[in-house]
Amino acid sequence: MEELYRDLFGLSISSGILVSLTGKFSEKASGVYAAIHDRIHHSPVVGADETGTCIKGKNAWSWVFQTPEATFIHTDSSRGKTVIESLFPDGFPRTTLVHDCWKPYFGVRTGGHQICTAHLLRELKYPDKLYPQQEWTGNFTALLHRALELKKTLLPSHYLQPVEERRAMEGQLERLLVRDIDSKYEKLTVLRERMVRYRKYLFPFLYDWKIPPDNNASERAVRTFKVKLKVSGLFRSTDGANAFAVIRSVILTLPSRMLKMF
Repeated sequence: MEELYRDLFGLSISSGILVSLTGKFSEKASGVYAAIHDRIHHSPVVGADETGTCIKGKNAWSWVFQTPEATFIHTDSSRGKTVIESLFPDGFPRTTLVHDCWKPYFGVRTGGHQICTAHLLRELKYPDKLYPQQEWTGNFTALLHRALELKKTLLPSHYLQPVEERRAMEGQLERLLVRDIDSKYEKLTVLRERMVRYRKYLFPFLYDWKIPPDNNASERAVRTFKVKLKVSGLFRSTDGANAFAVIRSVILTLPSRMLKMF
């Protein structure tokens, strides 16, 4: 920023002043940030994700809670359930939370969950290559792809009606989950057991048009922190990291259709 002002505008401005301006802007945006938080809390579907960051040379985490209209970003030293509980003490009682299989999300009060199919498809590639003799991963992968293709064809009016292909997929899923897997395929057995445990969170996107099949939008929202780290290496202060989270939340939300809420 110092170089930008010097080279483009011929102005000499110190890094201290830039830090001060950033902090002041973050303070002015606090009301909008709180409104974003409130809108996320009361949304019917919320995508969630978290990624590692670095603050003052120590590991930290950037959390994102996102809808098509609003993005709420928060930095914290923890990746545990306590972070979600501190941000949303009541949980998401009327919300379907879309996320990967990170355990803390399942410990939060919600109206439901949707496991990210993109994460599952990537995860299935490893046991598929590790155990080429088995067919379970290939069948599960094909089933997920069929479900994603069906999602593209469904209209809002279809979700309350019986859909024959959807019922067929549910039946295939049940047969896959009860199928015996050789104990020598240890990593695949662990994956199958996790799918059995979270079975009801695999296909909610086929029953509600508002629920996406993945949390890719949340990953895109939190990616700005990775770009920041590539450029700067770390945040030099907790205040700086928090200001970045507030400002990015506002920037990512304001271009959306939710401008009218402000």
